[in-house]
Amino acid sequence: MKIVEVFEGDLFQAQMVKNLIENDGIESFLQDELIGSRSPVWRPGGGVRVMVSDLDYDRARLIVNEFEKNQNSKILKHIHEVYIFKYTKIAIAFNGALQHSP
Repeated sequence: MKIVEVFEGDLFQAQMVKNLIENDGIESFLQDELIGSRSPVWRPGGGVRVMVSDLDYDRARLIVNEFEKNQNSKILKHIHEVYIFKYTKIAIAFNGALQHSP
C-alpha cells in the first residue's frame, strides 16, 4: 500500500474534500496543511493536499471529480449572474441617458 495525492487546493477546499471522502468510509489526511493555510502563494493550487491509500484512490477520485464538477458549475453560474447584473445595469443607464438627451 502507498499513500497518494487525490486532491490539491486551498485549506477550505481540502477540508471539504477530506470530509466528503471520509463520509464515504475512506481514510484520508491533509498534507502541507500549515503551508497552505499560511500563504496560497506557495503552490498554485493552494498547497494543501488530500492523501489516501492507493487502494482507495479510484473511489476517492470519483468523489473529488463530483466535488470539482459542482465547484465549476457554481463558479460558472456566479460569473453568469454577475455578467447579467452588470450589463443589465449598463443597459438601464444607457436607456436613461437616451431618454434624457436633447
